[in-house]
Amino acid sequence: MTPSKQEYREKVIREYEAERIRRGVEFGECFCGCKKQTTVSPCNSITYGFASGIPRRFTHGHWQTPRRVDGVLREINGVKCYLIPLTQGQSAQVSPRAYEEISQSRWYAKWDEKGRSFYAMRHEKDSSGRDHIIWMHRQVLGLSIEDPREADHVKTKDTLNNTDVNLRFSTRQQQAYNKTVQRNSATGFKGVWLDKRSGKYNCSITVDKRRIHLGTFTVAKDGARTYDISAIKYHGEFACLNFPRSDYTTI
Repeated sequence: MTPSKQEYREKVIREYEAERIRRGVEFGECFCGCKKQTTVSPCNSITYGFASGIPRRFTHGHWQTPRRVDGVLREINGVKCYLIPLTQGQSAQVSPRAYEEISQSRWYAKWDEKGRSFYAMRHEKDSSGRDHIIWMHRQVLGLSIEDPREADHVKTKDTLNNTDVNLRFSTRQQQAYNKTVQRNSATGFKGVWLDKRSGKYNCSITVDKRRIHLGTFTVAKDGARTYDISAIKYHGEFACLNFPRSDYTTI
């Protein structure tokens, strides 16, 4: 269902503020960190993510030009970090211990369509001249190209936050546990789907490549909470929940 103009505007404001705070810029400043003021959008545009009366994120051309590393230690959401400039107007966060190594390379922002988020990457050639993609989150954890282990972001949607508190080692299966609900989900909840024939909601969870049926519900939220409880049980710290983990403190 298409959101109303007011709902769309409120959504853009929330996303703008969250991104502005993450980048550490003032309201109305270019998100690339150049300190220039951006123009205010005169209308709504779902295509470009604009909302009437809200500043645009970048001044013209700045969205694709990487900045120089400024070497400023910041504190974002209570975590001390440095910003590493990327292309497409993006920047990644790294902890002080990793800054010296990471800042020596030129990094790029790569859009992941499936996850709907950016990742930081660079290119590197081996001794035979073969080109390899180096992912910043893997390098921060010290994982080589040959290392079979995976690097996982604790906050699934915050894939440019490569600080120590947001990275952990994982297996590919644990990464699958930590994936968010699919964009084409009819219910908007992970592990819950609508049975059109019965009009009820089925709930299931995958554990060790085996799907476990958790029940059938008349209300989608009930199925979503049932999934969350099972995810905490089977997936542990890698569980990606439909509701805040604080809702399940008694588990």
